[in-house]
Amino acid sequence: MKNLSVARSCSLVRLTDIQQSGAPLKEQVQACVNASPCLILDTDGLQFTSMMLGDLVNVYSALKERWPQGNVAMGMIGASDLTRQVMRISRLDQTISVFDTLENAWRALAK
Repeated sequence: MKNLSVARSCSLVRLTDIQQSGAPLKEQVQACVNASPCLILDTDGLQFTSMMLGDLVNVYSALKERWPQGNVAMGMIGASDLTRQVMRISRLDQTISVFDTLENAWRALAK
């Protein structure tokens, strides 16, 4: 029998599925934060506001707090051109990477 091992797991959260709640994003994704030090957010169809950028920072901070050994990764897929521009201008893209596809995000973050 072959033994399998997992080098690193990564959670994927589709934000359009959870944005209906009034709870902060950090609370809505806490189970995923607790499950894995790698988080990919599918932002397809969302336009980011300054409040949502703050939510992203809070989620990243929750990852760092939950996984203090520093091996955390967070990325986004499906970001609009405007969202990409906001991420670049705010320099959040240096902390929360923005990817064109899930495959690219998975290859870069789940290593």
